Amino acid sequence: DTLFAVLSGSCTVTERGECMRSPNFPEEYNNDGTCHFQVMSQSPGIRLDVAHFNVENNWDYFHISSYEPDSDWYALQSYTGREGPDGVHVDHADLFKFVSDESISKTGFEICANDTE
Repeated sequence: DTLFAVLSGSCTVTERGECMRSPNFPEEYNNDGTCHFQVMSQSPGIRLDVAHFNVENNWDYFHISSYEPDSDWYALQSYTGREGPDGVHVDHADLFKFVSDESISKTGFEICANDTE
């Protein structure tokens, strides 16, 4: 089963969908970018394992939000710099958004799922 899917933007997931990656990973991502992912797995309590996380501190962000039908999207948790969402638990339909500003790119992220719990 695919764990994650890209909803929009130039981010990618690995072949089996178990990892989310920033655009161009492991090279630097593009400036002025936005992309969205969603948890597709029906497994409850998927733990995120950060394999790599390096985004421009305080300017580029990886956001996590719970899915609420018919509501405005808002971030419940935000990550920047080198501190990614390692060990965070997410559930089916939860959303992720990566946003980069107009300058300074880094090597981005690879965030995988551990759904063996």
